[in-house]
Amino acid sequence: MRDDEMIFFVESDAGYSPMIRMKQPATGVRRKVIKQFAPPPDDTPELHDARPIVKLFYLGTMETGQKVDRMVKARRGGHGMPIAREAC
Repeated sequence: MRDDEMIFFVESDAGYSPMIRMKQPATGVRRKVIKQFAPPPDDTPELHDARPIVKLFYLGTMETGQKVDRMVKARRGGHGMPIAREAC
């Protein structure tokens, strides 16, 4: 459908929303094959130099988040019930 007037008519309809097909995330063997390839080179030296720092920060925050989750779970007694606090 290339008629500009028809496209305008369809898109100006209040209930119109284009269908965007999302590609399913890679899993299993396909994911392993994709991860074997190196990421594309960075556009600028600044991005290239910042990549290891950002990766370390990301991994550190992931680890910290896991530790906080474990601590919260341990304080709750491991069964997900909220902690009862006494009124002061």
